[in-house]
Amino acid sequence: RQMCIRDRRARQAVIKKFDGVYTLSAGISTNKVMAKLASGLKKPNRQTLINPNDGRTLSLLFHPLPLSRVRGLGGKFGKDVEEALHVKTVGELSKVPLSMLQEKFGEKSASFLFRTAQGICDEEVAERTKAKSIGAGKTFRGVLSICSSDHLTLKKWLSNLLSEIVDRIE
Repeated sequence: RQMCIRDRRARQAVIKKFDGVYTLSAGISTNKVMAKLASGLKKPNRQTLINPNDGRTLSLLFHPLPLSRVRGLGGKFGKDVEEALHVKTVGELSKVPLSMLQEKFGEKSASFLFRTAQGICDEEVAERTKAKSIGAGKTFRGVLSICSSDHLTLKKWLSNLLSEIVDRIE
């Protein structure tokens, strides 16, 4: 509960500081993988709580996700898993027996796949010491969408985003 209150306050502070132009989304869970997934589920400006011990929550929020949304399954390995097992979602993967995963992918990868599909992650959250990349983005959906021929608005947003990147670099 304390974490949810802090998150709400952080989101309100971002909206206030940036006049509603930027928002903050947060994912709260018992492990790194689930929290990261939760943060992207209900954007913009929302927080999502996933309890991996609650089968209902897993089946509603986690299991419908395509494998490509899970860290480590978005590239070639994810495609290999989809093709070898004829699965597309985390829920479908969660029904594959560990023995079959071991047979197709070996002990280490099978353990990763099995545990991930069950919402289990022991990976510790580590503070980043050096940025791997710097970027800025803004999503324009629905009434906020911009026509590609509206050069004035596009130029304004491009300038804002570039300014943000320059500030981060400096």
